[in-house]
Amino acid sequence: MGGPPGSAPAPPPPMWMPMPVQAPAASRGIPWPMLSFISRILGFVLLFVGTIVEVAGASIGGGCVTDPTSCGTNYLAGILNYIIVGKILWVLGLFFLGAGAGIKIHWGLQMPASGKPEDVRYVAWDRLANYGILGLSILLMAVILLTVNAWPPIPGGIP
Repeated sequence: MGGPPGSAPAPPPPMWMPMPVQAPAASRGIPWPMLSFISRILGFVLLFVGTIVEVAGASIGGGCVTDPTSCGTNYLAGILNYIIVGKILWVLGLFFLGAGAGIKIHWGLQMPASGKPEDVRYVAWDRLANYGILGLSILLMAVILLTVNAWPPIPGGIP
């Protein structure tokens, strides 16, 4: 079956063939610039959401002005809870903003190999701007920490 008369039959086709050996894929480095960017975006979003929570939750509604009894007995407690949530979101946002700046300073801003003065100047100014963002984030977190129970003042004091 499959050849001239008197020749040996052809061997059956192989049922299994091993895969050819391939070199292992090279490992990819950590995408530090992308992590820095995502961290900063997340930080700004948390700052925005924290501000919205505080403004929306801690603002006195129009109904309380026209009819003070419509606010309820736990209105002040609700306002203080919204302020706490806003402060927590602000601290998280400042952390991610500072972390993004720190990542960019440490891993993202390398001196250019070309050594052109304009490239070196750009990296130096970008590094200075990121140090400013990092320092401002730390300073604002310290302000929030030091004023955690100082603002807003509770009318009548804590019982």
